[in-house]
Amino acid sequence: PGRARKVHLWSFVPHYPSPPPGRRYALGLHRGGKNTNPLTQVVLIVHTTHANSCHGNSTEQHVASNSCQLPMYRVILWYNNPYHFMTAWVEASVSTGGPSQPEKVDGGEHPMWIVSSTSPLGAGRTSFTGSGYIDSFFDYWLPVFQHEVRYSHHRIAGKSHQEALQIANDMYQEVHSKDGISRPIMDKVGLDKYSGDSAYDDYGLPKQVTV
Repeated sequence: PGRARKVHLWSFVPHYPSPPPGRRYALGLHRGGKNTNPLTQVVLIVHTTHANSCHGNSTEQHVASNSCQLPMYRVILWYNNPYHFMTAWVEASVSTGGPSQPEKVDGGEHPMWIVSSTSPLGAGRTSFTGSGYIDSFFDYWLPVFQHEVRYSHHRIAGKSHQEALQIANDMYQEVHSKDGISRPIMDKVGLDKYSGDSAYDDYGLPKQVTV
């Protein structure tokens, strides 16, 4: 299927429209929930600053991460925002990988500073709303997002559907989800290594291009 149909299957879709002339920020949307159950779907509103906006002849972007190489977005979940259930400072950037994961140089990073309880109910990885839930979810969903980014990159670079999909499939890798740093599963690189038991498979996404 096309990108829109694939993205529709995801349980999380961020949408950050470019700001209008005269400012560097705009409202963005987070759509989340299971598509199989409309009662669990939500649309949340966020405040997004775009690092590539040159309004005022400036692309200066304040970042909190100590491993940011190239900033892209800053997403603020304000405490007084009634249209989001969390309060947080969020960044999306190209990373240096350092100091904790230098092997991930030029990769993507998505650090979040979330106001959350320290109790297991909020911070535990089995919680339903707190920081632990967010950690666990992104460990699960980001490999699927990376797969689509790789596929799209190689399609734009001129590869065929099948070639681009095969490259993305061959590089697919999940992580050992845990508190602290969730390290990659080193002996399972490639969708074929997961034998149908992956987040990509859970979403029902295509492994082969059909004509």
